[in-house]
Amino acid sequence: MPVKKKMITEKKHILMFLAVFAVSFVRFYGLGDAEIQPWDEAMYASRSKSAVSFGCWLDQTEYSVNGLYSSSHPPLYIWLSALLMKTAGETAFSARFWSAVAAAVLVIFLFVFFRDKLAGFFSALILGTNAFFFSYSRQGQLDVFSVFWMTAGALAFFSRDKNRFYLLLAGFCFGMSLMSKILVGLFLPASIFVYIAFHSIFGNMKFRPALEHFIVFFITGVLLALPWHLYMITKYGGDFIDYFLLFHVIKRTTAGVESNVQRLGVFFYVNQLALMMPVSLALIITKLKKIALDKRPEMSFFFVFFAVQFAVFSLSKTQLRTYSIAFIPALSLITGFCLSDMAKKKEGFFLTVFLSLAFSLWSGFHFMREDTGNILRTPQLIFLLLFFFSSAVLLFLLKKTSKSETAAVFLFFLSLVCGIFAQTRVYYDSGIRDFSENFYSKEFRSLVYVDDSLHLTNPQITYYFNSLDRGADKNRRFTRIFFMPSDIECFAVKSGKTMLIVNSWHENREILEIEKALKDRYRPRMIESNQYYRVYEY
Repeated sequence: MPVKKKMITEKKHILMFLAVFAVSFVRFYGLGDAEIQPWDEAMYASRSKSAVSFGCWLDQTEYSVNGLYSSSHPPLYIWLSALLMKTAGETAFSARFWSAVAAAVLVIFLFVFFRDKLAGFFSALILGTNAFFFSYSRQGQLDVFSVFWMTAGALAFFSRDKNRFYLLLAGFCFGMSLMSKILVGLFLPASIFVYIAFHSIFGNMKFRPALEHFIVFFITGVLLALPWHLYMITKYGGDFIDYFLLFHVIKRTTAGVESNVQRLGVFFYVNQLALMMPVSLALIITKLKKIALDKRPEMSFFFVFFAVQFAVFSLSKTQLRTYSIAFIPALSLITGFCLSDMAKKKEGFFLTVFLSLAFSLWSGFHFMREDTGNILRTPQLIFLLLFFFSSAVLLFLLKKTSKSETAAVFLFFLSLVCGIFAQTRVYYDSGIRDFSENFYSKEFRSLVYVDDSLHLTNPQITYYFNSLDRGADKNRRFTRIFFMPSDIECFAVKSGKTMLIVNSWHENREILEIEKALKDRYRPRMIESNQYYRVYEY
C-alpha cells in the first residue's frame, strides 16, 4: 500500500476509534445520579453492601433479599462492586460501575478485534447506541456483565491459533461468565461445540484438534467456577440446589415464574427484535443462508451464538425483555459485517431495505402495536401512506446495484436511529434515599412497611435500610404487612419512634385498608407522599 494511502487509511481508523470510544464511555455520564432501582439492581447492590458492612464475602444469604432467592446467583459482580464500595463509598455509582465498564469495553472490542474496520465500526456503533443495551449497561445488574465475559471468551477462543495463551484466556472468560450469572455462561461452550461440529461435518475444520481445544477451554472454566458452587452446596445442600437449578433454571424454562409468561409465546423475541433492532432482523431474514454458511469465523460463530440463545429463550416459558441483552452484541456484529459487505458491493439490498423500513415502522409507531385493529380509523393513516410512498421512492432510487454503498449507509443510520429510540426502562427517584437518611438521623426505632407482595420485600428497602428487614440491626424492629392482620395492635412500638412506609406503586384495596387501619389506630403524621411511597411517623 502506498505511504500516502496508508496514512489516509490510518487517519480514518483513528477517527472511527474516537467515535467508538465516545459512544462507549458516554454511558458513565451521570452514572450514579439516580437511586438504586428495583428490583434486580437493588437485590445485587444489597449483597455488595452487606459484604462490606458485615464481612460476608463468600455468602450473603443472611442479608440478601429473600435469602437464597437472590444469593444463589454467583458473586463475581457482587465482589467487584463491594470492593469499589469499600474504597469509593456505598453509592449507586459503585453498584453500577462494573456493568458500565463491561459494556464500554465490549463496544471497543467489536471495533478493534477485527481486520475489517468498517464492519467493526458498524458493529460497535450499532451496539453502543442501542438504547436498551445502553440503559441496562447503566444498571448494576448481571446481564451485560455476563454477556461481556461470554463474548470475550468467544473472541479469545477463535484467536487460539495465534497463541495458545488465548485458549486459557478463553477458559478464564468462560469461568468468569459462570461466576457472573446462574449457568448462563453455558451458552458459550454450547455455541462453540455446535460451531465445531457444524464446520467439521462440512470439512472446514478438523474435529479432533478442535475438540481437544474445546475440552481444555471447558475444563479451565469449570475449575475456576467450581469452588464457590461447591461451598454453597456444602453449606446449604438441597436448598441451594432448589433455588440455583430448580427455580432459576428448570422452572423458568419449563413454567412461567413471577407472571412472566408472554402471550406471543415463541414469537416474543422476534417482536422484540423488530422493536429494538429492525434492520438486524431484516438482515437475518433476507441473508439467513449466507450468514449461516459464511466462512469467516466471526460471522459463522456469532450467528450460532445468537441462534442458540435466541432459540432457548424463545422456547422458554419465562420470557423477559432483559433476556434479549444476551444476544444483542452478537446480532450487532452480524449486522455490522452484513452492512460492510453491502457497502463493498458484495450483497444485494432491495428486500433488506424494504423489510427494514417495515420493521422500523412497526418499531417507531406505538399506535400500530397497541391498536392494530383500528389503524384504518386513526388520524395517523395519512402519515402512514406518506411514509410508504416516500419509502417506495427511496427503494426505487436504491434498486440499482451501483447504489449499494448508499443502501448500506442508509441502513446503518436507520439502525442507529431505531436503536437510539428503542423503548427501554425509565429511571426514577422515589425519594427513598431521603427517607432512609431521615430514619437513621432522627433515630427511629422501628420500620413498618406495607406492600402487596406475598413473597418479597421491595429490595430498595433492603438496600437503603441496611438489611434491617433481614434482621441485621438487632436494636431496631422491622415489620412487613402484606395482608390485613387480625390484630393491628401487634404492630405497636413500646418505645421510640416508628416510620411507616406504604408502597403505592401497585396500590390495591388491601393496601388501602391496612393503611386506614394503621392511621385509625396510631394517628401517624405524614412526612412525604409521592406516586411511589407514602411515609408517616408515629
